[in-house]
Amino acid sequence: MKKTDKYEQLKKEYPKYISKEQMCKICHISKRKATLLLVNNIVPNIDSCKQTHRFKIKIDDIIVFLRNTESNPNYYTIPKSFASDNNQSVNIEDLNKKELKKITANIKSKLKVYPDVLSLKQVASIMQVNKNTVCKWCSKGQLKYLLIRDEYKIPKKYLLEYITERYKYKPFLTD
Repeated sequence: MKKTDKYEQLKKEYPKYISKEQMCKICHISKRKATLLLVNNIVPNIDSCKQTHRFKIKIDDIIVFLRNTESNPNYYTIPKSFASDNNQSVNIEDLNKKELKKITANIKSKLKVYPDVLSLKQVASIMQVNKNTVCKWCSKGQLKYLLIRDEYKIPKKYLLEYITERYKYKPFLTD
């Protein structure tokens, strides 16, 4: 059987988006390694920040991951600083300035189509979460907001700060 047949079979066997558990099964890796790959955006994904079913991963990204690791096993080596229990996201110091500018510019370009001050519904749509989740972020002080006529309003600047801090410059808004 050819390698390409094996990967095409994965596309037939699994849906367009898979879970972290399915990724572990397909890639033959531990849940911890999968989490590190996903949290640090080494394997592109959609992170819902929930306790369960947190990650949605495209099967195409898994195939790219498998092909790259097959051709070069060290391609996705996780730096030791990422593997500690206390640090499961990318250190800002570990990213070079060019990457940070590129990622921040990407997020800003995605936000261009929205007004300068966003509603809870708009933020929920951008972050791909429920409106109540955004409300919790605001009430817990995680996401800065303005209270206008008893409604939460979030300036784009505050949302950008929240994204870059919470996801440590993770470019989750890329499609």
